[in-house]
Amino acid sequence: MEPDCSTLRACLREGHVRPAPNIHSKRTHFIDASIVAQVFVGCFRVVRDVRTDTSGRPRHPDGWIMWGRRLDRRTFRVDFNLVRAEGCDFIEIVTAIEVGDR
Repeated sequence: MEPDCSTLRACLREGHVRPAPNIHSKRTHFIDASIVAQVFVGCFRVVRDVRTDTSGRPRHPDGWIMWGRRLDRRTFRVDFNLVRAEGCDFIEIVTAIEVGDR
């Protein structure tokens, strides 16, 4: 599945967003789930995570990066994995960081 903003919002509405087992808690800056939900609603861009390790292998083979804005115009970047589990697609949040105002 190639996610776009409407797909991510649908997963959020269906309750298919959860923390990833490998969440980088130190990088979330303690952003709580309600803020992450607001960011998904304000999604404006989704791209595949194409970062690689030193040997050229994908660092996050199921990884995606989403940018979104809250109503107060603060912009966040959310790194997530898109996984198939329990018969449906789940978004597993790996990292959520504020990247500034726009």
